[in-house]
Amino acid sequence: MAAPDLITLLQAMHVLAGRLVDAAGRAEWDEVFEQLPAWQTLQGGLRDINWQALPTNERQMLADELRAMQQQIEQLVAQAEAWRPELAALLQDNTNASRLQQTYR
Repeated sequence: MAAPDLITLLQAMHVLAGRLVDAAGRAEWDEVFEQLPAWQTLQGGLRDINWQALPTNERQMLADELRAMQQQIEQLVAQAEAWRPELAALLQDNTNASRLQQTYR
């Protein structure tokens, strides 16, 4: 069995990935962006894993878990890509509004 800190790390990543996918599904992009620093911190923990020191069965389990998370990440990317036109339009509207404000000050 993997060390508890690895299990805890993977569980936290699964939970957070699920939250990110759920928030994106509700188009709560601010919530997604607010949670990205936590995701980056958890991802940093993966760098500390000495993969070669793990027994083969633990490496396989961790690889399987990471593949499952990759599927969640792919869902998140697909949701973001689906919103790309709307997000671009919102950004353009904000840019135009800023230009108008500057022009008529």
